[in-house]
Amino acid sequence: MNAASACPQCSMENTYPDGARYVCADCGHAWSESARSDILKKA
Repeated sequence: MNAASACPQCSMENTYPDGARYVCADCGHAWSESARSDILKKA
């Protein structure tokens, strides 16, 4: 996995795509890549 797909909640990179969003296999958090981009812009 690349850093762009790391979970925005727990920062683990054990993620997988599920349709139009990503899911973290470690913590169960799900997000869209556009939502992650918005989070990164605010940081």
